[in-house]
Amino acid sequence: MGQREQNNADKRARILRAAEEMLPLLRPHEVKLDDVATAAGVGKGTIYLYFKDKEDLFLHLAMAGFEELCGMIRKEASANGEFPARLLAVCRKISGFFERRRALFRVMQADPPKSPAFTDSAYEQWMERRRDLVTAVADLMAGGQREGVLRRDVPPAVLANFFLGMLRTRARDMGEESETHRDHAFVIRLFAEGAGNGGRMKTREHFTTILETNQS
Repeated sequence: MGQREQNNADKRARILRAAEEMLPLLRPHEVKLDDVATAAGVGKGTIYLYFKDKEDLFLHLAMAGFEELCGMIRKEASANGEFPARLLAVCRKISGFFERRRALFRVMQADPPKSPAFTDSAYEQWMERRRDLVTAVADLMAGGQREGVLRRDVPPAVLANFFLGMLRTRARDMGEESETHRDHAFVIRLFAEGAGNGGRMKTREHFTTILETNQS
């Protein structure tokens, strides 16, 4: 990458970061591009070199969030170790992302924006990033099936969607009164009750032993 391309990438990244930093205080529709430009240290006109309008900016912010999360998942999923330990590591990464960047999480989970900038092509990009997230987790689930740890009569993508749904619920809907049920190992055990291959392992005992070993 040449210096000019690097400078452009840096400016674009600063704009996205500035927009995200405003989200804990404001809803996307309340954010002003003038304020984003000031926070990013660029002129307002510079934003339009990279994004068509505010909705397009938040579309690309959500897609960048999906890309970052997918990269984290694939890194943990490719690590050495038994499947339950890899699943726990992925669980922690996803939950940590949802919790540290809760405002971005809301944008990523929102319905696609209604904007002239949101063309059929933009919609497909949005949906592709969402599918990539499921695929990243599904690849991990497929590994668990190959190892005989997960049942094989359920497609990996279905397992991935159920698992992601549990983590979204954990991050979004549970209050302090449910702290015990927010524990990562509890979420995985609950998932394993339905997804674990009881013929290959004593599901609860097998997961429990490995999760306890990796809790620290």
